[in-house]
Amino acid sequence: MNYLGKHIIDIDHIDKDYIENIFSITQSLKTQNEVNKTFNNKNICTLFFEDSTRTRLSFEKASNNLKANFHNLDLSTSSVNKGESFFNTIKTVESIGMDIYIIRHGSSGAAIFAAKNLKGTVINAGDGSHAHPTQALSDLFTIKEQKKDFTKLEISIVGDFLFSRVARSNILAFLKMGSKVNIL
Repeated sequence: MNYLGKHIIDIDHIDKDYIENIFSITQSLKTQNEVNKTFNNKNICTLFFEDSTRTRLSFEKASNNLKANFHNLDLSTSSVNKGESFFNTIKTVESIGMDIYIIRHGSSGAAIFAAKNLKGTVINAGDGSHAHPTQALSDLFTIKEQKKDFTKLEISIVGDFLFSRVARSNILAFLKMGSKVNIL
C-alpha cells in the first residue's frame, strides 16, 4: 500500500470518491445518535507546533464524540523546548502507543515527513504554506450541506493565496469536486 493511503496529508493525495465517502460518514455521524465504533479506544494525539484554537479544539471534540482516547502534546512543557527535534518528538510519541497523529507545523512538508516515519495514521492540520486539507474538507462539507452539487458552483477566492495553506487546499478541493474556481 502507498503510505499515503491511510493518511490525510493534502487534497492532492485523495480523490473525489474518498471525499464523498468522508461526506457520507460525516453526515451519518451528524444525523445518527449511534456512535461509530471505529475509533473506540484508539489513541489520538495532537502535536501542534503552531498555535491553534479552532482546529485543535475541533479535533479534541471529534475524538471525544467518537469515544477515542484523546491526547494533546503540550509543546510548551515538552522536550521540544530543550531542543528535541521534530523527528525525535514524533518517534517518542509513537513509542508511547498512539494510533493517529494530528499534526500542525510551521514547515511545509512536516506532515508528509511524519507519515513516512510513523506507523500510525497522520492527519495534516496545517503545515507551513503547503496544505490544510482538514479545513478544506470541513469547508466543502459545509457548502455541500447547502448547495449539494459542486459542479454547479463558481467559487471566487480573494486575497493573498500564495502563502495561504487554506486557500491552496480549498482551490484544489473545489476543482476536484468539479467547481469552477476564480482566484482574485
